[in-house]
Amino acid sequence: QADSAAIDSAMVQVHAGGERVNVRLDIYNTSEVYRNGSGTWIITVPEGCTNTDLTKLQQNMPVNTTLRFSGDPDEGGLCVFMMNGTKQQVKEELETHDFPSKPIVETDSAIDPVPELPDENSSLLQRFEFLPW
Repeated sequence: QADSAAIDSAMVQVHAGGERVNVRLDIYNTSEVYRNGSGTWIITVPEGCTNTDLTKLQQNMPVNTTLRFSGDPDEGGLCVFMMNGTKQQVKEELETHDFPSKPIVETDSAIDPVPELPDENSSLLQRFEFLPW
């Protein structure tokens, strides 16, 4: 999150890799969750995740939450699960599942596009009339 700072967070304990671990839920100031209290959350499992793990996350989701996206780690894709809900609903989702490794949990947020290049009169660009080699 280049231009977004996590301005709020919460902790939840989850089962990951056979033990209880603390997981931080980061809420970014450009997110819908920050503005409205509900929005898209991204749950990423960095190691040992399969499509079966993601399918289990889809089962028994908290009431009034929706699946937004599920990755495809078995085919080389990311192990990522995206859902709409509140902070409390995401906590409930995390607490009711086992993870192969400690998940990273954050809100989806707006990302600014890459800034345009300076114009040709800018001192940041060097112009060569000939190639230096």
